[in-house]
Amino acid sequence: LYVSNCTNVRYLFTPSVANSFVALKGLWVAFCEAIEEIIGREEKSNTLKIEIVEDQMTSKILFPKLRRLMLGYLDRFKMLSSQNYELLFPSLDYLHIQKCPVMTKLCSRELLSAPKLDFKFLGF
Repeated sequence: LYVSNCTNVRYLFTPSVANSFVALKGLWVAFCEAIEEIIGREEKSNTLKIEIVEDQMTSKILFPKLRRLMLGYLDRFKMLSSQNYELLFPSLDYLHIQKCPVMTKLCSRELLSAPKLDFKFLGF
């Protein structure tokens, strides 16, 4: 999935939409000047599977087949998600981040799993 030159979009997906990308193998996001996050806040939380993790509400968002994630030239991009979602990338083996000057971390509270990730190019 290629997303570029979006001028007024603050986030790409809600959690329920993100969970529907079970076959997504690659995500490229670039030159979107207003994007702050990839996964924003859920508008109707009744569609999410909620479980208790360490006495806090945590929703899991799974990208089972996503292998490549590339983010570039995103002036306002902060992180993948600022919400309390556990992001699971079991197949991710390539992450490229370039020219994201506001970004300081990958996700809120570092609830991220990418066991196959070997190569990272991080050029904030």
